[in-house]
Amino acid sequence: MSLTGSLRLAALALLWGSNYLLIKVAGPEFGPAQILTLRLATGAAVLLAVGAVRGERLPRDGRTWVRLTAAAVIANDVPYFLFAWAGQYVDSALAGTCNAAAPLFTVVVVVAAGQRRELRAGQLAGVGIGFAGVVVLLAPWGSPGAVVATGACLVAAACYGVGFVYIGRVLGDSGHGPLALAAGQLTAATAVSLLAGPLLLRPVEADVGATAAVLALGALGTGAAYLLNLRLIAEAGAVAASLVSYLLPLVAVCLGVLLLDEPVGWSLAVGGAAVLVGVVLGERRPARDTLARQSAGG
Repeated sequence: MSLTGSLRLAALALLWGSNYLLIKVAGPEFGPAQILTLRLATGAAVLLAVGAVRGERLPRDGRTWVRLTAAAVIANDVPYFLFAWAGQYVDSALAGTCNAAAPLFTVVVVVAAGQRRELRAGQLAGVGIGFAGVVVLLAPWGSPGAVVATGACLVAAACYGVGFVYIGRVLGDSGHGPLALAAGQLTAATAVSLLAGPLLLRPVEADVGATAAVLALGALGTGAAYLLNLRLIAEAGAVAASLVSYLLPLVAVCLGVLLLDEPVGWSLAVGGAAVLVGVVLGERRPARDTLARQSAGG
């Protein structure tokens, strides 16, 4: 990878890894529904603006929009809401580390869907080690509230895994460019959140810091990160771009420790390390998953 590609990879890891810190800062003032909607709307606005400047039109056929809406629910609405909800109860470092399990869930979904008939011995070992790490992260011996919140983060990571496979299968040959599809996906996700949001809203009296955090979460951690990810894939390839999976949890942990004074317990250290080892051994993404990779990002 070139120096420019490496810098883009580092910037992407910083953007996605900081999302959990921003959720933690915004959480006391905004409810999960508000965080979800503001994040999606701001991120969609960024992509739509860039698409307009580049002259890229959104899809116009109903079939594509149905598929984009399904992808939005799976890969945006549900996981973004779960991370926002869980951020009220668990440290940002733990939430970011849980997201590293997404590629493990992708492997399981690919095999279950019949897209890969069997795994090599090394891959099987990786999946086993990775999910052992997931159990350690879940820490079932801990407080019930923390276990439920950590479980929500892992379900969110599983949604990303399902989203990778779904988007690759149904949108990979849609005939639309990645930016148009990404903008359409976030637009559809925003619409869904607006429909469901009123059921979950609460009064908000946010301060400047919390407001800045949730807007940064949408504009930078979602919109700009999507653009950077697409650029990295186009220039360095999908395999190189996938390295962000290993860097993201490290960024989340460092930011949580340095800026929020979060502790790093043994379950986070051991479980996170096992998940990363499992991902390294078990993940083998085919080149046609390039489009699917745009749906990730915590």
